[in-house]
Amino acid sequence: MILITGSTGFIGSAMVKYLEANSFKIRSGSRTKKNNKYWKLDISNKDEVEKSCENIDSIIHLAALDFAQSEKNFEEAKRINFLSSQNLYNSAVNNGVKNFIYFSTCHVYGENLRNNVTEQIIPKPISNYAKTHYMTENYLNNCLLQKKMNISILRLSNIVGCPYTNEMKRWKYVANELCIQAIKNKEIILNTKGNQKRDFFSVENLLITIKNLLHLKEKQLLNGTYNIGSGKSISVLRLAELISLECKSIFGFNVDVIIGNVPVKTEDYNYDISKIKKTNIYNKSNSINESIKKMLIYCKENF
Repeated sequence: MILITGSTGFIGSAMVKYLEANSFKIRSGSRTKKNNKYWKLDISNKDEVEKSCENIDSIIHLAALDFAQSEKNFEEAKRINFLSSQNLYNSAVNNGVKNFIYFSTCHVYGENLRNNVTEQIIPKPISNYAKTHYMTENYLNNCLLQKKMNISILRLSNIVGCPYTNEMKRWKYVANELCIQAIKNKEIILNTKGNQKRDFFSVENLLITIKNLLHLKEKQLLNGTYNIGSGKSISVLRLAELISLECKSIFGFNVDVIIGNVPVKTEDYNYDISKIKKTNIYNKSNSINESIKKMLIYCKENF
């Protein structure tokens, strides 16, 4: 049995649906129990956390305040993103969980998210969101020394993917936001010149990689910190152009890309994924173009 926290979020809902389709037994943790499919889990509630870990083999921990929520209040971000994660890990130990998969973010590198970014680069997080994720990383790395369970810390780059449920209407990811602009307005407006670079990773590749990780035998399970992304950076402008081209190919209409003048610091960088590629669980068979196509079709049908 696998516990997935944050199972109603963008990645969490995709993870639940995909793993269930691949014959995994899932306990879907959700702060709001919408129906019998969800296990009521407020990760700040110690009793609910303890109960949620009963009879669990692996935990995929995704629940956290998002970037905007975290920036409003550092103490609240610390309570949810860090202290609740600490409680979840301790409850996992108490219940004999064997495998703890924690989703962190590439933004923990902060000021050092430039040049060649390997796991050996010292993080210098800037935002509350990144700081609280790095606090959790440090706690889990200390726990690794105790060898009570396998701990995988995944520093995820920028995800590209279509929602796996029609209830998911949040478009906080840049690729999703640009796709809905393209469909609704037949134009994409960027606030900046779009020169800032991002590593965009397809949600399909992420889901297959996690499935492969869960299929590993206990002695083979990953321990430590891993960058996970495409290993190839492109500009936001180039992403917008790809979306425009796909609109022309699929629907036959042109989408203008309009750049802005808001100044933004740009850094060239390579998000180094050589460490996770050596594990043989990493999947890269799906391109972001395939994910863009699915998103555009979804937007056309739902907006």
